[in-house]
Amino acid sequence: MQPGALRLKALKPKPYPENPKTVGEHLKRRRLILGMHQKEAAALLQVDPTTILHWEKGYTEPPVCKVPAIVTFLGYDPYPEAKTLAEHLRAKRRAMGWSIRQAAEALGVDPATWGEWERGKAVRWPRFRKQIETLLDAPINRGSPSPIKE
Repeated sequence: MQPGALRLKALKPKPYPENPKTVGEHLKRRRLILGMHQKEAAALLQVDPTTILHWEKGYTEPPVCKVPAIVTFLGYDPYPEAKTLAEHLRAKRRAMGWSIRQAAEALGVDPATWGEWERGKAVRWPRFRKQIETLLDAPINRGSPSPIKE
């Protein structure tokens, strides 16, 4: 270094986001903390390495059937906490890795009905409310404070 030359110092930015917002960012952060290559993470999640790249870059979102494996890999659920009935139904379906058709089949309803519930339509029939309460292991109370608002 020449006399009188300046030397700049700065912290090297981390190769992953400190506060990940997308599932892909959560995956990249966890993978790099573990010192894994995309190929190794892909093998664990049973997907192609290119798929991991696409998730991490935000080009695509993981399909619901891969969410249980992703949650296991991360050690936590990266999705926001469910507050409404629709969000609880979506969260349950993700946790189980079910498609809408599979979730509807498990509850004994039409897939279109399940889809409407996930979009916020009220559950009108008491027998379906009971089945949903059993599935979610939480009460649904119309018009009164409850863990799950309809």
